[in-house]
Amino acid sequence: MAEEIFVDPIIKQLLEKVKNRVVNKDFDHVQLVDGDNGTGKSVLTMQLAKYLDPTFGLDDIVFTADDFIKAIKKADKFKSIVLDEGMQAM
Repeated sequence: MAEEIFVDPIIKQLLEKVKNRVVNKDFDHVQLVDGDNGTGKSVLTMQLAKYLDPTFGLDDIVFTADDFIKAIKKADKFKSIVLDEGMQAM
C-alpha cells in the first residue's frame, strides 16, 4: 500500500499540473524554494519532491553543484532530485 501524503488542495492542484507537463509533454521542471533560515524550506522541498516522485528518498538529496549534475545525469526519467542549500552550492 502506498503511503498517503497530505498536500494542501491548492498546492496539490498545481503539482498535478507539473506532473502532467513532465509526464505527458516531456518537460523538465525546476522549482526554487527561498526564505529565511529555519523556516522549513528543506522540509517543504522534500515533501513536494515526494509528492511528485513517490520513490524520492534521502539518497536523492545532494548538497554540491557537482553532485547535483551527477545525480540528474544518472537519474531515471521522472525522478526528483533536491539540491539543498543551492545558493551555497552554486
